[in-house]
Amino acid sequence: MKKPTTKSLLATAILAASTTLLVACGEPEPPTPGQRLDSAIDATKEQAAQIERKMDNAGAEAARKGEQASAQMEEKADAIAQAAEDSTITAEVKAKIVQAENLKTLDISVETDKGVVVLTGQAPSEVAVANASAIARSVDGVKDVDNRLVIASR
Repeated sequence: MKKPTTKSLLATAILAASTTLLVACGEPEPPTPGQRLDSAIDATKEQAAQIERKMDNAGAEAARKGEQASAQMEEKADAIAQAAEDSTITAEVKAKIVQAENLKTLDISVETDKGVVVLTGQAPSEVAVANASAIARSVDGVKDVDNRLVIASR
């Protein structure tokens, strides 16, 4: 085997020292253009995924609020329809009471709530009280009659 020369020993020592310095510095090699492109593509994909999740959440929230608004509108529409029906019932009962011979001169108050007619005031007799109830019950849409008429003292 040949004996190493001073030059070769010196070159080996410089190479070892250079390698040690490079490893000790810990500086990575700068990314290649391909690596930078891959990194940019990955970042863009992640941003797109985040935007998609936000859009899904916004769509779900909009659908939920739309359903709530629809339910509220339906409730209000039902309440309006009920109020209109109650007003119609009240008007029909009053009109029939005015046409009744034994009730037309009396002061009878008629109120309707959800199809239940409430009669208040005074009547001259039990017959008149019963007649007022019968008239109220004869109107379409009446679910019940709460007759609070009292017989007037003579």
